[in-house]
Amino acid sequence: MSHTARHKILILTVGMGQPENTEESLYHPMLASIEKGGWTHIVLLPSATATGRAREIAHRIEGPDMTVRPLAHAGMEDQLEDCLAFFVSVIRELQKKPGASPTITADFTRGTKTMSVALALSAARCRIHALRYTTNSRDADGTVLPGTVQICEERISSLLR
Repeated sequence: MSHTARHKILILTVGMGQPENTEESLYHPMLASIEKGGWTHIVLLPSATATGRAREIAHRIEGPDMTVRPLAHAGMEDQLEDCLAFFVSVIRELQKKPGASPTITADFTRGTKTMSVALALSAARCRIHALRYTTNSRDADGTVLPGTVQICEERISSLLR
């Protein structure tokens, strides 16, 4: 890839999913998000305990470069300031890479609520391109219906107006 090519980077939080249904609660929605976008690089941000899950996702993906950047220690996934500082440092590092400035999208769907908030705040602080999340249709009891993943994406500039 030439230095003038625009890098499209997707950053995603990674949690444990539902232990009894990891495929539908974690892997399938993440893979659906990754598959849509034509990414040149993907960065997975797992909690320390979900690092194995992130490596499994990386193993399943062919194509774009992939990096797994886990939180430093167990419990950090529930510490807003620590997550925020770490995610900002990861984004700033990506923004400083040589070549054309990258288009960065942050998907905050998977991971703890604290990780999701921290990634959304980090994205706004660093003025990256867009926020993304996945949602599913649910039955009358509120249970997620398998195979109904929908990807929602909003430009940061629109959200900050």
